[in-house]
Amino acid sequence: MKAVRVLVVDGHELVRVGVKAILGTCPQYMVCGEAGDGRAAVEQTIQLRPDLVILEAGLRVLNGLEAARQILAYNPRFRILIFTEVESEQIMREALEMGVCGFVLKRDPASDLLAAAEALMRGRTFFTSRMTMLIVDMATSQRRVPILTRREIEVVQLVAEGNSNKEIARILNVSAKTVEAHRTNLRRKLKINSTQGLVIYAVRNHMVRLPQTASLSPGFGSDLDTTYLSAAAQSSDKLAMAPLSGTETVHELSAHGGS
Repeated sequence: MKAVRVLVVDGHELVRVGVKAILGTCPQYMVCGEAGDGRAAVEQTIQLRPDLVILEAGLRVLNGLEAARQILAYNPRFRILIFTEVESEQIMREALEMGVCGFVLKRDPASDLLAAAEALMRGRTFFTSRMTMLIVDMATSQRRVPILTRREIEVVQLVAEGNSNKEIARILNVSAKTVEAHRTNLRRKLKINSTQGLVIYAVRNHMVRLPQTASLSPGFGSDLDTTYLSAAAQSSDKLAMAPLSGTETVHELSAHGGS
């Protein structure tokens, strides 16, 4: 029987080691490669053509959902299993809209990861009970959310990671003026008037991770690691910086369209 070739993508080496160990308990799986960020995930998938990609949602440089979108745009027959530590309706919505058929939380038992891999390889879907509840909630939700383009999502993530406009332009292969235009549109759409606000937005929507010591309170940041926010905001080019009020609204993100 031909082994199922698996690409493991996660930003933490220890997690990748753990996933490979779990897969190693079943002889039908063979890990053909691994990656630590979204762009590497896309490149490795195209190069290695694995049967299954186990993909973390919250990756650096290019988040997991955008990586999945690019992978499926290249070849919609690739099987992708989203593997995340966050119960997020927004992540779930985007994953379903792009055709991802498997979703496992990192706190789920190892048997769920193996069951999900088997289900996807048999052409079926797999969602844990908690994820199924989120799907039901989404079906009954009538909330309006701002629509961001894929390029705007990339810009938000890169800003939150502390990249300057010039660095973002280099990463995305566009001009710095184009980056500034995207940031202007983001401020208008999201009603956020500071770089720090974009950082908090990215954290709220699980586009970047906080350091282990950081937390985000419902009151919008009184407990948030201010060192992290200041470092990210100061290292990114400022556009119309303004103080962030404690009651500023954060919208959920729904990704559609192109750049």
